[in-house]
Amino acid sequence: MAVVMASSDLPEILSLSHRALVLANGAVAAELDRNDLSRPDAQDRIFRLASGQLSTTQPGETTL
Repeated sequence: MAVVMASSDLPEILSLSHRALVLANGAVAAELDRNDLSRPDAQDRIFRLASGQLSTTQPGETTL
């Protein structure tokens, strides 16, 4: 079973999700798992991914 949730309330997404897809420019910029979402810098990373300031190279790995 899956539930698709769209919200601008980032703390809500972080607390309820097991996995999140971050979109940038109409494409998936990153797939974050529960470990990624529970990091202290998760909100900052999501904003950077969505704005194109941070890019993923391989699943679970990000670079500036």
